[in-house]
Formats: sequence, structure tokens, C-alpha cells
Amino acid sequence: MLHGPAIVAAMNTLAATCSTLAAARRLRVCIVTETYPPEVNGVAMTIGHLVTGLLGRGHSVQLIRPRQGRHDLPRRDGALEVVPQPGIAIPFYRELRLGLPVGHALARLWRQTIPDLVHVVTEGPLGRSALQAARRLKLPVSSSFHTNFHSYSRHYGVGVLALSIVAYLRRFHNRTACTLVPTEELAGQLRGLGFNNLRVLSRGVDTRLFSPSRRHQALRLRWGARPEDPVLPFTALVALSRLVLGLHYPSDVLAGALLGAGLAGLVMQW
Repeated sequence: MLHGPAIVAAMNTLAATCSTLAAARRLRVCIVTETYPPEVNGVAMTIGHLVTGLLGRGHSVQLIRPRQGRHDLPRRDGALEVVPQPGIAIPFYRELRLGLPVGHALARLWRQTIPDLVHVVTEGPLGRSALQAARRLKLPVSSSFHTNFHSYSRHYGVGVLALSIVAYLRRFHNRTACTLVPTEELAGQLRGLGFNNLRVLSRGVDTRLFSPSRRHQALRLRWGARPEDPVLPFTALVALSRLVLGLHYPSDVLAGALLGAGLAGLVMQW
């Protein structure tokens, strides 16, 4: 079990920035998340890549997430252990499931095999119960901040709850040893709201997948782009909070495409 300064070392390994520790010791990392591939959204894809990166560096991962179907059973695939938990469908977003609080079950599981680090991805009932169980067992626990629920609340008619949402998120994350955020800008915003112990784990681009070798001239023509025109594609889960993108560009030299589906049920091109 890790304590004190070793928590930070474990977080550095989680962020794939501490190659010396990664080579010297293989960690058992438990990741708790309400969403994970094959579900398609930013959080699921990010955590999918994180798990792949940890496994690729020789660490073992225990994945705690809501059950994704009737036949979704506990299983082990090499160094990856998947332990599905009960969940319920989210109203108006039935592709995802909300995890239920299972703190006692997690405590039993972690007493049997103690993880070096518990990393909580989402702040829902499953994540909250995992945080409480880890703290009771005195396990090192970290978190990551992915969704600005307080900022999005006004897009869904519950802006009056923004301050309460911030208070809940702040208390949640400040009870962990460290919170990962994707950008320095977000870290600054959260610090201004009273969040502590923030670490930046920036996003990356898979240059094997996103490469000029994949240029598709016929698709560019469909978008109205000439061979020499820059093209700005924006592909995302379309939600009410993302309908106003605030993008400004000279339309005579830049073509754009907004592609996606989601709560707003939209596919657009401009």
C-alpha cells in the first residue's frame, strides 16, 4: 500500500510521466467510472486510452463500471480485470447507465486484493461510494475532472443549482489526494472555485490514426473544400451545451463540418 509522498509517485505513473517508477514497480490500479467503451463519449474514450496505456506499461488494471448488458459478467483479460456493478438507465440518455452505490461490495473486493491506487473518474453514486470505501480502507485515491456540470446546468434549465453543483464537486475532488484535469486553463478555473491538488494530464493525438495519409478528396469535395482549402472538422457527442460553439472563421478560405449525435439528436454541416 502506498502512503504520503508515494501517492504522488503513483499519480505520476497513472499520468505516464514517471518512467523510472513504471520500470521499477508494476502497480495495481483500480479505475472506477460510470462510462467506458464500447460506449461512445469523451469520458469513455479518454479512460479507454488511459487503461490501454497503463496495460501497455506493464501495470494491472481493475475496472469498476456499471453493467452494460444482461450478459456483462466479471471477467479477466490478461492484466485487465473487469468487475461490472449494478446500474440504471439514465432518462433521455439510455445509451448510458448510472452506477449505483456499492461501497460495501467494493470494500470486500479491495480487502481481498488491495490496489495500490484507486482512481475515481466520475462523481455519480458509484464514484462517490468508491471514494468513501477507499478512504475507509485508507487506500490512496485520486480522481479526474471531465465534465463541467455546473456550467452546463443552465443549458438544461437547472442553472439555479449551479452553486450547489460546484459545492458538491469541490468537496468530492478535494477529498482525493489529487485530481487530474486536461488543461492548465481548466486547472486555473477550478483553483478559482476552491479545488485543490490539481494535476494536468493533457490529451494527445494518435498520429497513426490522424495522419495526412488518410486525406479523402471525395469527402472534402462533399464539404465544398477545394484541394488547397484548410478544413476544420469538429466531431463530438452533440448536446444542448455544445450547440453554440463560438467558432469564427473566414468562410471564403476555411470549410467546416460538425458531425455527431447525442442528446440534441443533430448532424450538421456548415
